[in-house]
Amino acid sequence: MIINDFFFKTIQKNLGGKLFIFQSVIPNYGPGAIRNREEPKLLGSDKERTLYEPQDDFYKKIGVELSTAGISVDLFLFPRQYVDVATLGMITYLFFSIHVNFKIK
Repeated sequence: MIINDFFFKTIQKNLGGKLFIFQSVIPNYGPGAIRNREEPKLLGSDKERTLYEPQDDFYKKIGVELSTAGISVDLFLFPRQYVDVATLGMITYLFFSIHVNFKIK
């Protein structure tokens, strides 16, 4: 996910708006990089709940900044493998819409 300088200047002007994010893989490079936490061993154990919690608050901070500027976010996820919905979904912290499309074989 790349959010450029133009976008941040728009946020600072508080013009409002809507951001559509289409994500098919886990962001693994640069600011907001997320590590893959897919651990089949955790499923069914007491530690499974850690998979449903965000890894950090990077995306929550962006979400708060966007909502303060009156910008809503629609997050569309099209995963073919693990994608951390708990962490990525935090960008939609106040104004939100999450759409997930899983391909069933």
